[in-house]
Amino acid sequence: MRSTAAASGGRGGSGRAAGVPAAVLAVLARPRLWRAALRQARALAPARWWRRPPFLPLPDRQWVRFRSTTAYGDPGAALDVEDLLTWLAWTDTVCTGPEPRHPASR
Repeated sequence: MRSTAAASGGRGGSGRAAGVPAAVLAVLARPRLWRAALRQARALAPARWWRRPPFLPLPDRQWVRFRSTTAYGDPGAALDVEDLLTWLAWTDTVCTGPEPRHPASR
């Protein structure tokens, strides 16, 4: 069963919610965010992600549920591409040193 936020297009039916493919395309279309995206992907990827299916550097599901709950009030909320782009731009301004690793990725 889809969540209310996901079914309505994110927060309040804004129509900006999308899945991971749309987020990847949005980041690829903005070269200035590539460094931030790579930094965050590295920081959030679990240790030895290549040894476990689906063999992709995806963040921990519990962390994603927590972030969805804190951001949108729904653990099953759809990814909001505009929020992702804003967050990546912000992290690029504040993360100038070595990137911290997510505790679950150690």
